[in-house]
Amino acid sequence: MGEDQVSPLSVQAGLFVLQYIKSLSRGTPPVVEVRVPSETRRYVQIISSPFDAADTISAPGGCLVIRAEQASTVQVAVVSATGARAGEVELRLEALVTGQAASPQRGEPVSSPGPVGSAGPSGVELVGTAHVSRRGDVPVGGDKWVAGPSEPAPIEGLEIRLNAPGATLRLEYQVLVGGKDGGWTPWLRGEYAGTRGQYRPLLGIRFRLAGNAAQFLTLHVDALFLGSTVETARGNTLELISGAGVDPLVGLKIALVPTTKGKVQSENTAIRPPTAQPAETRASRVRVFRSSSLR
Repeated sequence: MGEDQVSPLSVQAGLFVLQYIKSLSRGTPPVVEVRVPSETRRYVQIISSPFDAADTISAPGGCLVIRAEQASTVQVAVVSATGARAGEVELRLEALVTGQAASPQRGEPVSSPGPVGSAGPSGVELVGTAHVSRRGDVPVGGDKWVAGPSEPAPIEGLEIRLNAPGATLRLEYQVLVGGKDGGWTPWLRGEYAGTRGQYRPLLGIRFRLAGNAAQFLTLHVDALFLGSTVETARGNTLELISGAGVDPLVGLKIALVPTTKGKVQSENTAIRPPTAQPAETRASRVRVFRSSSLR
């Protein structure tokens, strides 16, 4: 086979279908391989078509299933034919089952999420994805960086949802899209905001948390814009935008934190991070699109 182009693909706990939509290169379509690192092999299983080699999608129109017992990262390799130039493909990742807890053993008590109260919310979770230039879709939430100080890269869009069983809670957001005809999007909730594959990074972002349960929660958001220090915002209504208004967002970290009733405050504080490295320049040859129906 020819040269491999390898990109990371993050998946949450669940069952996913990875579909090979089309080849974006001339000539013989590349083969797609999903490689599971040894340290995550105990949690991840690849189920291939009976007509393809193990862990492989041989041609456009094919697919395989990824079964993950916990959030993991696999490697997606695009393998071109011998002598061919590095290929590029379009893939789509679609979730079949996500976020379901394991069934309790017989005789064990079953607890259900309680209502949001002064003791703090129960069962509220922030989940979503952000589209990073040349990397594809990556998970948002869990107080972890998307790109960020150690691996800065332009963020082109995001989609965020709240899992809030039994709670009245809304998270809405706007993004400032760069480039010609760019600007602020409308306020969105659970929908994709921004672009994909157009090299139009986000230049700013706004959040607002509303609903009865919002009094028990606060947003903690860190944003890194190219050439700047990390901007930190806390509260239920936030705006983060580059100082010059033209610098791309190259890092984002979002967390939803319990707070004492009636004590929600907002603040914006600049925090100096480790020296930011130049944004990634090596172009990934894999474009992975998550199903737009998962909202």
